[in-house]
Amino acid sequence: MRLRDEWPVDHRLATVYRYGAGICGGVLLLFGCLGFADELTPSAPTAPESRACRRTGC
Repeated sequence: MRLRDEWPVDHRLATVYRYGAGICGGVLLLFGCLGFADELTPSAPTAPESRACRRTGC
């Protein structure tokens, strides 16, 4: 059984759901890219030590 079979063809919320899913996916992609970029840029001259301390909580 598919959900499409249960809804009428001209269901109004189908478009809202589709756009909402696209926006949520875009936000997740944006935060993923920002998190990845944060790991690439060193925040101090001793980047390997600061990165290790940030992960382990020195």
